[in-house]
Amino acid sequence: MLRIEPRQRRAGNLSPRALGRCGSCPRSQRQGDLNRTERGGNWFDDSLQVAASLRRFRLGRASGEALAWSKILRLPVYSIVWQALRAALPSSLASAGVYSVADGSFTPKSAVTSLCPVLVDRTAYTELHSSFSDAWMQAPPERRKHFRSLSMLLEMRSLQPSEPLQHFEYTHPFAHRPLVEFLMAVPPDVLCRPGEPRRLMRSALSDLWPAKLQARRSKGLFNVPWQEALKPMAQVLLAAEHLYLAEHGFVDRSSVLSRLERLFAGLECNESQLRQIVLFEFWLRNRTTMSHQQKLQAA
Repeated sequence: MLRIEPRQRRAGNLSPRALGRCGSCPRSQRQGDLNRTERGGNWFDDSLQVAASLRRFRLGRASGEALAWSKILRLPVYSIVWQALRAALPSSLASAGVYSVADGSFTPKSAVTSLCPVLVDRTAYTELHSSFSDAWMQAPPERRKHFRSLSMLLEMRSLQPSEPLQHFEYTHPFAHRPLVEFLMAVPPDVLCRPGEPRRLMRSALSDLWPAKLQARRSKGLFNVPWQEALKPMAQVLLAAEHLYLAEHGFVDRSSVLSRLERLFAGLECNESQLRQIVLFEFWLRNRTTMSHQQKLQAA
């Protein structure tokens, strides 16, 4: 059984100032994302819920669920059923790839990378996910996708702050252990159904939310604060004469600079990887500066 490791008390690395600014993303891009969620009604594909009915041989219910997800996701019914059949296999037979496909608002719109080919070959970057624990495969098929995300979140320490901010106390409301344990125990179709994203949350807060908010199906852009926090750092790197990561053979300098310019223009640039590159570069810069200062003090 998958165990949740001791809770992490610190999470995130956004400043309050960065969190307060959410308007730099081009309006056309923001409106396009909102229109897509308004039309679709769901922000992500949780159609693997159909696997729960299939493994209990409730074929009529599985057909109805597959049809409902097909209408919302605009995918053929057979595609929904086939994925659910693959997911419903025992853990010893199921392919982990079924549960690792990004979807909906989480689907990367760009797969461009700035990593040097030599580094990719040396580190087996394309097989990165094979180095993570597969204990989540012991969960019920319809929940494996969720447990996989939680497992990777913990193993990658994504909620920990960057090194310069580790003396601050960080909290992350959605990572509160009792809340996570509760939601992982709730049946998936209670949390979300076709056309009913955040179903349980909407039901619990129905008496507190205005009617317009209850009927809302669009999604706020959570990546905008990240972009706001990243842009000042990206501006420093664009003006820099050299990149430490490029000098060490980790990344291609021209590719990184090109993607930083695309970030400023509001264009797709595989922002999640670019963010990690920028943070790593600044970490190296800070370490180098501290090393030089220590040498000067010793002299």
